[in-house]
Amino acid sequence: MKKITIAIDGPSGSGKSTVANMVAQKLGILYLNTGALYRAIGIKAYRLGLTVNQVHEIEKYLQDITIDVRYHNGNQYTYLNGKDVTQYLKGEIADTYSAAVSDCLPVREKILEIQRKIATQMSVVMEGRDIGSVVLPNAPYKFFITASLAIRAKRRFLEYQSKGIQMTLQEVEEGLKERDEKDEHRKHSPLIIPKDAIIIHTDEKSVEEIVHEIILYVRGK
Repeated sequence: MKKITIAIDGPSGSGKSTVANMVAQKLGILYLNTGALYRAIGIKAYRLGLTVNQVHEIEKYLQDITIDVRYHNGNQYTYLNGKDVTQYLKGEIADTYSAAVSDCLPVREKILEIQRKIATQMSVVMEGRDIGSVVLPNAPYKFFITASLAIRAKRRFLEYQSKGIQMTLQEVEEGLKERDEKDEHRKHSPLIIPKDAIIIHTDEKSVEEIVHEIILYVRGK
């Protein structure tokens, strides 16, 4: 089978991670959640005692930070300096710090190198916020998955509830709105819709419908 490269972008809570994972499973190729890479570095900044306003100081530590992605039974696990930190990558701390470190150019360059290396080695479905525009601008298949703020907040709220994370729906919605502002207006690689991407609104579509739509497009049907 020829190498397949699929770029999926979208805002937080749009469902892009779930969709990308299922598309990869259907096609039998690798899925890479790039947000997990930023979250791992954000967790490192938090553990170093840096405040959100100090996260750019993480640049001094980047040469000593290693981020590895491993797969077990089809699931992605993220390792920070050799230790599995996957369980810490969801929640308010990870959300806040990943948004902050993602605006640091040296961090983006480090993650970019990891992303492109993986894409050159194997078929991959890669999702994030700048995949089709910056990371893989020549990807033959690009999709931008989005949904209304209210729908995205409800999805993230239910996800947090299932994980025992205590936040109100209003707090989740306010957090997503703030994250959208940062993503869309950050200096480096802001969240945009790549000009050649297929836009998919997910408010009234099931995950299965979205996945089916993408698979048909990739298969030329």
